[in-house]
Amino acid sequence: MTNLPQSDPPLLSSPAYKRADSDLDFLQRDDLRAVRLQLEWFKPELIQQDEGIESTIVVFGSARLLEPAAAKAKLLIAEEELATSPHDPEKKRAVAIAKNQKAYSPYYQEAREFGRLVSSS
Repeated sequence: MTNLPQSDPPLLSSPAYKRADSDLDFLQRDDLRAVRLQLEWFKPELIQQDEGIESTIVVFGSARLLEPAAAKAKLLIAEEELATSPHDPEKKRAVAIAKNQKAYSPYYQEAREFGRLVSSS
């Protein structure tokens, strides 16, 4: 560490003497954002290398797709609830969301097929 005499504990306990990799206040500084980002990328890279993973595929999308049967059931329930209170804005919104989910539900099976193709290669 240093050649300072051990008789000065306040000086040695100063953040300036703390190792950089152990100093969370230091690591959280705005000007170290790039270093933190590098570590965020590097950590999974090392773990994948350790596990023998040679390549990966990243797919950006939504995890909110429902399978068609579930989307249809959700829409029916939302419409039934709206029928009991036709002027309720929350219930109208729930129907609109359920209609949207039903419209996109065919892509659920497409996503499953894509996952099957990619994982079997």
